Amino acid sequence: MANTAPVVYFEESWAILSSIGLINCLIGFMIIGITSLSPIAIVPVVCSVASAIANGMCFYAFYANYSTTPTVIAGATADIAWLVGLAQIISGGYSINSYNNRFKKLVCLSIVTSS
Repeated sequence: MANTAPVVYFEESWAILSSIGLINCLIGFMIIGITSLSPIAIVPVVCSVASAIANGMCFYAFYANYSTTPTVIAGATADIAWLVGLAQIISGGYSINSYNNRFKKLVCLSIVTSS
C-alpha cells in the first residue's frame, strides 16, 4: 500500500470559496458601516457567511478523513448553511422588489397629484 499525503485544506478549491465568502462578508460589514443597517444590506453578509461555513464543512465532510459522526455532522451543517444562504437570496429578491414597488407607487402618486 502506498503512503498518500493528507489533503491540505488550503490546496483545495473549498478554501478559495470560503475565503471569498469571508472577504465578501467583511466588505458587506464595511458597506453597512458606511451606509446603514437595512434588510437589503444584510442579505449579502448572511449569504457570504453561509457560503464560507458551507464550503468549509463540505471539505471536512467529503475530503478529510475523520470518523463517521463528525463527518455526518459536518455534512448536515453544510446543507443547513446552503439552505440559509439560498433562503437569504430569495428574501433579498423580495426585499428589492418590495422596495422598487414602493418607489413606483410614490412616483405614480407624485405624478397623479402634480397633474
